[in-house]
Amino acid sequence: MHIIIVLSILTIVVSLLICKPYWLAFVVIFLHFYRINVELPFLYDARGILNILVLARLITLRDNRADMKKLLADSSLHILLAFFLVCIISLLINAEGLKNISLFLTLLGMLILGFLLFKTDRGKKVILYGLFTATLFSCVDTIYNSLYFKSLNIHKLFNYYIIGDRISYSNHNGVALVIGIGLLFGVRYYMRKRNLAALIYILISLAGLLLTTSRSAIMATFFSLILFVFFNKYKFSLTSFLKLISASVLLFFILKSLFSFLPSEYQEVAGERLWTEPKAVFNRKICSTGNFTGRIELVRGAINYLRNRRVNKLFGIGFGNWGISRKSAYEVSYTAVHNGYLLLLMENGHIGLSLYIIFCLILVKNSWKIFRRKKEKNRMPVIFAFIYFLVFSIAQNAELTSSVIMFVIGIVIAENHFGYHELNKKKDED
Repeated sequence: MHIIIVLSILTIVVSLLICKPYWLAFVVIFLHFYRINVELPFLYDARGILNILVLARLITLRDNRADMKKLLADSSLHILLAFFLVCIISLLINAEGLKNISLFLTLLGMLILGFLLFKTDRGKKVILYGLFTATLFSCVDTIYNSLYFKSLNIHKLFNYYIIGDRISYSNHNGVALVIGIGLLFGVRYYMRKRNLAALIYILISLAGLLLTTSRSAIMATFFSLILFVFFNKYKFSLTSFLKLISASVLLFFILKSLFSFLPSEYQEVAGERLWTEPKAVFNRKICSTGNFTGRIELVRGAINYLRNRRVNKLFGIGFGNWGISRKSAYEVSYTAVHNGYLLLLMENGHIGLSLYIIFCLILVKNSWKIFRRKKEKNRMPVIFAFIYFLVFSIAQNAELTSSVIMFVIGIVIAENHFGYHELNKKKDED
């Protein structure tokens, strides 16, 4: 029976790969953003194998082969490849976690996949459909979880009811990361289409984001939106200002009314995370908030680990090795540093962190040039989604080197590259 199921799945995958590769690309995007997977006794899991197959199929297309050469000539990609090389060197020096080397091929594959898909209108639709579907699934999981499980550890309904996995769950920050990025792409889509479906999607995403109570995702989302409004130099008239205030007040009362329907246990936890603890921080009473003091202790422990241990300052303790080394850094078994940049410094040293920062600066600079010169109204460049990741990672962990951010980086490079050529083409025509 199992053999028949496996053969049936393989037949479907091969058929889609040959006839409908973009459909399979949708599946890959959904799996990565929704974060579901099937472990296999091979070097790569089911999601990784699908990723390789889709990427190989897309590269065989004639136009994509030519554009691959353009991608490989991109200066920002060279810096990122140098960062990957430093990560591999750090692993070889520390001789632990060598299996993580295969991860870099997956990360590079996700970047290339994002680049190849975003350069065509069909590929852009696949990206939006995959991301929006994953976001809506994540919102449903969050809403259901807050009503029935009453916990910040979010059980995915797909795993819980279909696969029958009643034990595993997802961290609320990881779910919020996907919802936040989906919300930004939803705003980007709404600015172009202005339809009711996009507005409903934004409201659902916003509700899901708030219910995760992830302060990192909430702050990163609103920071990216405010930054976009500022750099786009919107001129608010009195009418538009009143509309904004009215919509904000209406949204506040709607969310407050919905909040009252939540179980009292979840209301207490959410209220403490979204109101009580931030209020104490603003009142300079950090010591009264266990969550914030805990984060400070995590950062302090990581810094002390770097200072007091015999750690290679140039190359760090090895990419992904904090999970191995952390037990000797703290008296208790904390599983996270809760600062993505400090984690990069610990695992990949000063060279790795410096290369990553240089890469980010070049990517933002290239996008800013296109953003300023294009002067297109109602347009949100994808670079603001990348900035979302940079802000989110200030209080989180390994998201700066995740497959999701690499996919977004590929999209940003594609937008920068093809946007640049569009501008030059217009200049030649003028």
